[in-house]
Amino acid sequence: MTTTSVTIYTTPAAPGDSVSLVGITVSASIGKAVVRNKLRRRIAAIVNELLGPSRVRVLVVPRPSAAALTFAELRAELSSLVPQ
Repeated sequence: MTTTSVTIYTTPAAPGDSVSLVGITVSASIGKAVVRNKLRRRIAAIVNELLGPSRVRVLVVPRPSAAALTFAELRAELSSLVPQ
C-alpha cells in the first residue's frame, strides 16, 4: 500500500508471533542522521499506537517527502495504510 510519502508492506503474523513485528527502513536519501532518526521515531510511535493488540508483520518505507510532513500529516497518511 502506498501514499505519496510512505509505502507499507504487511503480512499476517506467523503462528509463533505473540506481538506485531514492525520494521522501519529510512534510507540515507531522506537526509542526515538526525532527520532520519526523528522520522523513524515518529513512525514507530504512530504505528505502535495504530496497531494496538493486533498481530501482523509490517514494513514501513518512507520516501524523502515524508521528512517534511508534520506529525499530524504523517499520522493521517499512516492511518490510511496501517491495518487496524
